[in-house]
Amino acid sequence: MTTGGGSGAQGAIAALWPAPASARPAWSPFGTGTDYLAVPSPRRPRLLVPVDVPGADRLLLRHGGGRRTRAGRVAWRTAQRSRLARWAPLPRLRVVAADDGIEAYLSQALGRAVRIGVLLGPDRANLKPVLALYPVPSRGDSKVLGFAKVATSAVTEPLLTAEAAALQQLERSPVPGVVVPRLLHHGAWRGRGVLVATALPLAQTGRRPARIGPEVVAGIARVGGLREQPLRQSAFWRQHSDSRLPSGWRSVDGNAWRRLVDAVPDVPCLLGSWHGDLGPWNAAQGDDHLEVWDWERFTSDVPAGMDAAHWPVQVALAAGAAASEAWPLIRRSVVDCLEALQRNESEAALVTAAYLVTVLDRYRHDAPETPTTALLTRVRWLLALADEVTSALHPESP
Repeated sequence: MTTGGGSGAQGAIAALWPAPASARPAWSPFGTGTDYLAVPSPRRPRLLVPVDVPGADRLLLRHGGGRRTRAGRVAWRTAQRSRLARWAPLPRLRVVAADDGIEAYLSQALGRAVRIGVLLGPDRANLKPVLALYPVPSRGDSKVLGFAKVATSAVTEPLLTAEAAALQQLERSPVPGVVVPRLLHHGAWRGRGVLVATALPLAQTGRRPARIGPEVVAGIARVGGLREQPLRQSAFWRQHSDSRLPSGWRSVDGNAWRRLVDAVPDVPCLLGSWHGDLGPWNAAQGDDHLEVWDWERFTSDVPAGMDAAHWPVQVALAAGAAASEAWPLIRRSVVDCLEALQRNESEAALVTAAYLVTVLDRYRHDAPETPTTALLTRVRWLLALADEVTSALHPESP
């Protein structure tokens, strides 16, 4: 792996360390540069953990996987915590940084020297490096100073701009019972957008909430105010309803999307805000509050309660549940939110329909030229759910 182009994780690494910097796989602990544990491998990394920063092993809590992967994660954490990782022949990425590299830029932005750990995650269209920032020098068990995101494509650049605006709005209009990061910096490095926000105390503890409370979703919906408008006459509907899957798109039958759009009635709908990707991976449960991060999809003037659909949809997808089995649970979640907003439960199918139109539109636009099998499976599942919701919108139809 060199700093020449590429896509996915390799492209993200090339963006972080462009020439004259270099980033190459290594096994030997001896050499010039900064070493990162490359998890699960230097060729397809999802995490880059600096071997010499105490406390950086917490990044490994962000890496899931099966039994073998979890066993490897325990071994990696043990090596990191015992300081053996620096000298053990473990798979690593060796970086020789440039004087004007990303660490130098972030150090200047924060007014203090920092080291980075890198979260990449699975390959996807909106993949962008998320950097954990550690103080230099590192003494004892280093705490994360903040997290930075670096835009790597035309898809990710506007997401950083949107998140910066969202964090500023949420600072002015906080959601009761919800703690969000504070924006520290929004600028550009080598023409790439960079956003830095504070680290939340529970983000690396693994304290994922089992469910989302309706009062949280309702609180987010109220940010920026609520208003009522016929859904089909809204700017939201005009933006998303004309986007359909072309016939035979990536071998996916998109007729369910068309049926759903056609079935949505022109009735009043409560419009508000939503997080846009509110799931267990973007939240941590405290004793009396919920921490929520990754606000890059935050949008206002959308059907209130869509977060209440997104959370159970993503949980059902992760659990491998059938769309028909998941729909009653999704509906219940949306109904609970609507009740918190003092709306009628009959609107649950309408809100879920709006959610499906939004997320399918998102996947279609963000999909790479050759979508992964996982993405196609997800789209087909959502289309199966769309048929369930279409039937709920018109229960009298055969």
